[in-house]
Amino acid sequence: MNDLFVFLLMGFVLFGAVGLLIGQRKGRPLAGLIWAMVLGPIGWLLILLGPSRQDLNSTPCPHCGAALPIGEASCRQCGNPVRWLKRQAIKPPRAA
Repeated sequence: MNDLFVFLLMGFVLFGAVGLLIGQRKGRPLAGLIWAMVLGPIGWLLILLGPSRQDLNSTPCPHCGAALPIGEASCRQCGNPVRWLKRQAIKPPRAA
């Protein structure tokens, strides 16, 4: 019984440590730790394939496609003004 407990505990620690490292690279260490401890290697894949913290706080510019921080008045790359609706940049109307 003790051997099984030690084996499981070491597995949780190992999976959690790897998940923590993966999560730190993606800017989401707590999510990496939790997903890895609950799901093991599947949790690693969820963190690897999921969005990074930077992706959650930015959206592509509707003019040039560069990463644009949420709420920014104009794009740093192309300089065009940007209008926002519910945290999404609105594409400019096409000229007729």
